[in-house]
Amino acid sequence: FACQNINPAIIKELVTNHDKMILSINKIRMLSDKNLEKEITELSPEITDSLVKKELRNVLLSLLLTKPMCGTDLVKLLYQKFNVFISPGKLYPTLSELEQEGLLRYEFKLKNKIYSIREKEHAEALLKNHAKANSLLSEFLVRA
Repeated sequence: FACQNINPAIIKELVTNHDKMILSINKIRMLSDKNLEKEITELSPEITDSLVKKELRNVLLSLLLTKPMCGTDLVKLLYQKFNVFISPGKLYPTLSELEQEGLLRYEFKLKNKIYSIREKEHAEALLKNHAKANSLLSEFLVRA
């Protein structure tokens, strides 16, 4: 399915009506899988906790690519998606590192720092390369 300007409602309907789907827009590929949340809940909590904490930088970049958020929103979303609690003592230093590296920026709104991606293309490229490396490692582990 290819289209220059695709309506978000159409994307939502496609994802809702298909078990698995790959959507490619502007050189960005997304995989939709209704079983993804089920698969995450089937993993042991220890494995999920370890992976999310180990990959926190990439998880945060991925979440912030969807929309700008404050730290509290990120903590809540991480818990909702992965059932993993990230303490402020771990979250904020990681956000600060990403900001110092030029990947994030923030602005103050009321009492909160709202974090956003500085250069979307750069963040997407980093995540794509990371996903490719993880995919190769996963293939190796499955074959072992």
